[in-house]
Amino acid sequence: MSIVGVPMLLAPVFGPLIGGSLIGAASWRWIFFVNLPVGLIAIASAVRLLPTTAPRPTQRLDVRGVVLLPGGLALFLYGLPGFHGGIGQAAALAASSPHAADAIAGTFGVSFAVALAISVLALVPALLLPGHPAAPGKSP
Repeated sequence: MSIVGVPMLLAPVFGPLIGGSLIGAASWRWIFFVNLPVGLIAIASAVRLLPTTAPRPTQRLDVRGVVLLPGGLALFLYGLPGFHGGIGQAAALAASSPHAADAIAGTFGVSFAVALAISVLALVPALLLPGHPAAPGKSP
């Protein structure tokens, strides 16, 4: 826990100090070049230290998630400023055409509910059948 906590406590102290001294010695543009050696060291360390794992052929792309996530996230962010009578594009759309906003939100809401139901129903055999490869207690 302290491996993560100490840098989070020290960064607000030393970040402005190092940044101010860098700006004082050079120009503000040099702040962006600090990330280059740090990134190169991180990439070299990852290549050298992290173990290589072969991809498992059982892993497939979640097409349903890829299709639903962008629209759902966009609608969530679009509607976020409109909560509790707030201002924003969602409030303006709802005021000008409340049926359009309801139709868009309802379409993505129903799509999300169907995708969630399909995902849950796909897990039921794994939870009920003890011999199933994805049964609880089995390790891949």
